[in-house]
Amino acid sequence: VEFKRLKEAHGDGMITNGGIIVQKGLEDVIRIDGSDDIELICKEQGGLKRSGGLGDLLAGTIATFLGWNDIMDNSPAEKQLSCWTACCVVKRATRKAFESKRRAMTAPDVLDKIGPAMTIMEHNEI
Repeated sequence: VEFKRLKEAHGDGMITNGGIIVQKGLEDVIRIDGSDDIELICKEQGGLKRSGGLGDLLAGTIATFLGWNDIMDNSPAEKQLSCWTACCVVKRATRKAFESKRRAMTAPDVLDKIGPAMTIMEHNEI
């Protein structure tokens, strides 16, 4: 809803003048604003509960990955990949936290699973 509203508010279709847009949903869509080239889609299954603070965890994870990316490669495509990876890590952590805590899951439970989710993904077990 918010993405649609932002897009309608900008007649030229550009929202951020070339920034990266992360559109959260069942499948997260990550695109470079104004570019029709590449749209990355995170199809990682998340948990079955949305609790307060998960957007903050995603924002912090994206910021961390972009910071690491800035040290290594600052290209727009690599930044986009960093955002996609952060989405996948947080969704995987959310799923693992939900499997453990079920409906009692909160954002700190997800935070506890970020490290293990990263370890699994580092070993190409996506």
